[in-house]
Amino acid sequence: MKISQNIKKSTTYKFVKDLKKFVIKNKITPNRPIIKNNDYKNVKLSIDKLEISTYGSYTKLFEKKIKEFTKSKFVLCTNSGTSALHLSLLAIDINENHEVFLQAFNFISSANAIKYCNATPHFLDIESENLGVDPNKFLNYIKKGFLFKNKKLINKKTKKHLKAIILVYAYGHPPQIDKLIKICKKFKIKVIEDSAEALGTFYKKKHAGTFGDVGILSFNGNKIITTGAGGAILTNSQVMFNKMSDLATLAKRKKKVFEYKFVGYNYRMASINASLGLSQLKDIKLRISKRRKLYKEYSKILNNFKLFKIFQEPKHAKSNYWTQLLILNSRNERKDMIKNFCENKIESVQGWNLISNLKHFKNCPKSNLSNSKKISSLIINLPSSN
Repeated sequence: MKISQNIKKSTTYKFVKDLKKFVIKNKITPNRPIIKNNDYKNVKLSIDKLEISTYGSYTKLFEKKIKEFTKSKFVLCTNSGTSALHLSLLAIDINENHEVFLQAFNFISSANAIKYCNATPHFLDIESENLGVDPNKFLNYIKKGFLFKNKKLINKKTKKHLKAIILVYAYGHPPQIDKLIKICKKFKIKVIEDSAEALGTFYKKKHAGTFGDVGILSFNGNKIITTGAGGAILTNSQVMFNKMSDLATLAKRKKKVFEYKFVGYNYRMASINASLGLSQLKDIKLRISKRRKLYKEYSKILNNFKLFKIFQEPKHAKSNYWTQLLILNSRNERKDMIKNFCENKIESVQGWNLISNLKHFKNCPKSNLSNSKKISSLIINLPSSN
């Protein structure tokens, strides 16, 4: 049954009116940093102690606390989530001879990090239930377009080695990580988990970023906790941790002045940034519980409007609900809806565009992206700050 435009317009008007009332009453904003008195005190302490430069006691302590929270064996704090991705790729020796799988519905950092290594991004489709790589489509795609020879997965067309995949926790929600890792083990594909938005997200009671070879977090200003700028690498491999630690500290030889082992990067997190992260991390459980409560409140509002829905955490997941996602029924509705939000002072932003559509990635190899194209046109990020 088709819904008339008049019914749609009246439904939209009532929905926007109810949403505005709720958002204004509760002072809900987009994902801006939440700074409290304890944060000011902790940062001041780091300044008083001159703990302001790259790597110090606060960085070490922050790594320890992240390790305890995520149950990762090793944690390395970096100056951004993007540098954490770059180090992860370097640690598994990604270069111009390789292609790296990643989803097209994605933030730009993962594709950029692949290009930093002179490798080629290879785009995959997603599933609507979790906004992550679709395991069934992924496996079928491998069977049709690739050769598995001498323990290497080779692209039949480009002849390049598919050595790694970056699996994304889109907006803080996990993909079917267990199924995807099973496929990757079969074809000797290294797994990097881009869990930049997923601090506090669990899948089958295990923390995001701790399933594959390496995982990354981001503490950018819009994340659930912030260090201003910063990220972290999670791994259970001592070898990979040692290699990434070397790469992140300019490959400097210990106890040697101005001697270096190889080309390195200045990617470590500054102690002053870590001091803010330490203070923020104390609040993590409260922050997540408030985001989950916000999801429930939005759900109550949306229960009255069948034309829209709010994205729900996938099966077997306990997500941090970093961002609340409004899912529309039609791509034509989004432009009008965002305009309505703007007119009513409800701050919102559309979902990610497909990276594969960008000029500098347009010629990269890709699977059929039909689901990604559809989903990317239906999402609006609602105000989500606590």
